[in-house]
Amino acid sequence: MSIRHHLSFGFLVLLLGPGAAARAQGTGGAPPSDIGPFGLTNGSAGSAPADLSPWSSWDRIERAPKKATGQADGQWGSLTAQTTVQDGWAQSDWQEPAWKRSWQTSQSYRRALAGPVFVFGQLGANSNEAAQQDMQVTGQTGLACKLPFPSVADVQVRGGPRVACTDPLRPDRTTEHSDWLLEVQARVPLVARVGLEYQGTAAPALTPVDHDWINQDVHLAFPVGAGGKFQLGAKHRWQDTGAARSGTDSTQVYMGFQLSR
Repeated sequence: MSIRHHLSFGFLVLLLGPGAAARAQGTGGAPPSDIGPFGLTNGSAGSAPADLSPWSSWDRIERAPKKATGQADGQWGSLTAQTTVQDGWAQSDWQEPAWKRSWQTSQSYRRALAGPVFVFGQLGANSNEAAQQDMQVTGQTGLACKLPFPSVADVQVRGGPRVACTDPLRPDRTTEHSDWLLEVQARVPLVARVGLEYQGTAAPALTPVDHDWINQDVHLAFPVGAGGKFQLGAKHRWQDTGAARSGTDSTQVYMGFQLSR
């Protein structure tokens, strides 16, 4: 080996030697586990550098859904928007074959008119696959009123037109349906945060091919955790068949959990 090589190696040792001696003194004099030769670290005990990209959290594939919300208040009312995206977190189909990437978004508008009466509007869309062949878009608007029963029950009545559209990106396959809804929502507090909840929806027939129908849901709601509740109740649906004094009735008793994300 030439003298030039010896001098170069010695100069490198002089540069790295002090750093190695300083880094080798860990807690109690023991060298840290992530210190390698010449005081270089292998990164096993260090934390990853902070990602400065604002979109980095949306680029990572996770099992938990990603949610973004926003709200704007002004003289013309209040607008709230929320978008939720569920990634296809499974690395392969055999881990969870039924898993699909899904998303849903919703926007709601509210403007007070006089007293408990206000204007509302809702627009939502959702899809359970990337091709968006099953995308559904629903819009509803109308008037709502919160009835003045603050010490007894929380009752809200609203009504207005609703339009539902399936697969709007493919005009040849698009299906559209419109109806006029009358909705009643009520909650009666009982004891220990347990409440009796009722939700009823009725829609008259707007065309000769449509039928009148009424959906009702009454249940007991037991709070679970911060935002969940256990429900025990019954659902009833009635639909007019078009014949005189006839209709179809169906009743279902159910229990289950409702979790708010």
